[in-house]
Amino acid sequence: MWVFTFAVVVAVSFTVTFGRDCTEIKDYYWRDYTPKWIPHDAIKGAEDRYIGQIYYMEKILPACINKEEAIAEWLGKRVITKQIKILCSPVPDKFYWENVNYNTTEDGSTAYLEKAVEGGYQDNFVVYIGRAYHEGEWKIGKVLPKHIPTGGLQVWDKAGQCAIITEFEILKYISFCQ
Repeated sequence: MWVFTFAVVVAVSFTVTFGRDCTEIKDYYWRDYTPKWIPHDAIKGAEDRYIGQIYYMEKILPACINKEEAIAEWLGKRVITKQIKILCSPVPDKFYWENVNYNTTEDGSTAYLEKAVEGGYQDNFVVYIGRAYHEGEWKIGKVLPKHIPTGGLQVWDKAGQCAIITEFEILKYISFCQ
């Protein structure tokens, strides 16, 4: 009887404590990535593309991973083969892509960032993870908030230059509590 009562008290206590901090719990993580090896729990960004993160010039930037390398945008196309992270989760169905159009998003509104997955930071602000079908392929890149002059999804073009896309998809996550 005592063991059963103890188990119930612990379970109730865990539920109450867990419930208070629920907004802080995210069941995803960044793993070290080794080129040519995709972890079984990696989150796909598009067909044959995964969501990555790189450290470059004191910035942490979202990247597009294929089996060989990671490609990120920082003042143009950057191909990285070392110090790459890959987004992983045991619950991939909690991720979804939501359409964003900066041309119709109300100025000052940040509603489009609710539930958005943070992909890194640069120049004292958070960047998010976005994707777009651009120049015949899916590209995953960084989303800068609309209030920044270069706001939008930043990826690279065929010439290796920065391309800012204002109609794109942003990665979102449904937290454990929802």
